[in-house]
This record gives sequence, C-alpha cells and structure tokens, in this order.
Amino acid sequence: ARNHFHDYYARLLKKRRWSTRVNALLELELFRMDCLREELVALLGRRNLSDTEKFLILRIFASFQMKELLPFLKEDASSMSESQLLQLLLPLQSSLQEIILTEFTAYPLRVQCAMVDALRLRNERSTPVLTLLESLLGSEKPNLRLRVIHAIANFGYISPEGESKLVASLQQPQNEYSWEERQALARLMGSIREEHFLPILLKFLGDESYPVRQTAS
Repeated sequence: ARNHFHDYYARLLKKRRWSTRVNALLELELFRMDCLREELVALLGRRNLSDTEKFLILRIFASFQMKELLPFLKEDASSMSESQLLQLLLPLQSSLQEIILTEFTAYPLRVQCAMVDALRLRNERSTPVLTLLESLLGSEKPNLRLRVIHAIANFGYISPEGESKLVASLQQPQNEYSWEERQALARLMGSIREEHFLPILLKFLGDESYPVRQTAS
C-alpha cells in the first residue's frame, strides 16, 4: 500500500467531499500507511476540518506512535469524549507514554483521568506507573482520585510511602469522599490485605452507603 497508493491517498485527502476524506483516513489506518505524515499534519491544520476528521487523524497519530498527537491532547481534549480519549491513549507504547507520564500535570484533567484509565486497562505494573499513581492519591480532583484508587487496586500492591499517604488520607472525615470513592478504597484495602487496614474496613462496615458496606465486608 505504501509503495503503490501513496499518491492516490494524498489526492483523496485533498478532495472537497467530506465522505471521501473520511473514507481515505479510515483506509490509511486500516492499511497502516505511515508515509503520509506531512499530508495528515497539513490536513489537521485546515480551518474547516470536522471533528470526525480531526479525531481520525489523531487516532492515526496514536496508532503510528507519532509525537504530533501530544500537543493536541494538551490543547483540544475538550472536543473529544472519554471514549475517544481512551482510543487515543490505549495504543501508546512506552516512548510516548513516558512523555505523557513525565509531563502529566501539563495535560488537562480529562486527559489525566483517561490516561489513568488506560494504564489500568492495559494492566501496566511498572515502578514509574505506581509512583505516579501514588503521588495522585492526595489529588483534590475527585474524578482523578477515584480512577487512581481503582488503578492501584488493580496493582494489588502499594509501596510503604504510598501506604503511609493512603493511611493519612483515610484519617480525613468520610464525608470528604463520595460513596464511589469509599467503595473503591474498601476494594483497594482488600486487595492489599494489610492488617492495619482492618480498623478502617470495620469503620466502613457502618457506612451509610450499602455498596460501601458490602465491599468492606
């Protein structure tokens, strides 16, 4: 496809008909044609580009591990749904993923949440990933904090430093956490299975929310 259809698809990407351009993008992704980088970047810069075209181009960037994806994750994430963000983040391999984790706070909250979900869904269990997740346990953003708790529970392990941070956060009044967070915390403590979590789990057995009580038991 790269040798015989480069010029053909380059012409299709310049067509005025929307459906022609979209079909060309879908076929580029299907055939894994990574030789049209310049054409895709130029198309992405068009002022009248539709949201569908933008997403398909970004998904191609993600599939081909192209760094051109990263600026748009920082600047235009608000135009994409959670499902679309996951489609962009799940394919990323170690090189691009490492860049995002290193610059994690530079990305919008929606991207941060989606990245944590992607790490959990891919079952990432490296030390840098655990270090990042533990650093986010004290986040003031409930949506991010909930995802972090789920991701660490998926690890089934937490470092001594992270454990101390978790215990300290659990000393806060329960009403500072939503019932979803309290339930996730109960699941996390159950997956780690440390005896000093027992008093907190016993406290959760008297929680006002049934799902929290059920999980703590």
